[in-house]
Amino acid sequence: MSTDSDPFGILGLKPTFDLNPAELERRQRELTLERRSQGPLALEMLNQAVRLLKDPVTRAEQVFQVRGLPVRSVPTESVLERVFAEREQIDAWWRSNDSGALQDWLQDLALPRQRQVISALTALLDASASVPPEQALGLLDELRYGARSIAAAHLAIDAAEG
Repeated sequence: MSTDSDPFGILGLKPTFDLNPAELERRQRELTLERRSQGPLALEMLNQAVRLLKDPVTRAEQVFQVRGLPVRSVPTESVLERVFAEREQIDAWWRSNDSGALQDWLQDLALPRQRQVISALTALLDASASVPPEQALGLLDELRYGARSIAAAHLAIDAAEG
């Protein structure tokens, strides 16, 4: 992967999943000052790298690529069934204007589960030299679909309160 397309290389960071957001922002500020004279394209590459690494899903995909792991898979039936049921429930809460239930679901179930998946991915990707691809892909699918359900819940809350 060339440095021009590798967000870790662009930012001069080690390709790890566990990135400190404050470190990422500090690095962006430093490099913005250094590269300002290189023109808007250099700054856009820098900003794009930061956007990719701020999001846990795209950051995981970038680490997968660096580690030579496949990024795409077919999610398991259990993940798809759970996501489908969650989306049905989110839609039902949205239709009934129940932003309280949506917020409770986010706080009590969705966000803690997402933190758990992020912790498991961090341990798997950053602590071990060899990564079982099936396990890594399963966690990536959980992260991806969890993020989509969380985003759908936030949109439903905004719509219910707006």
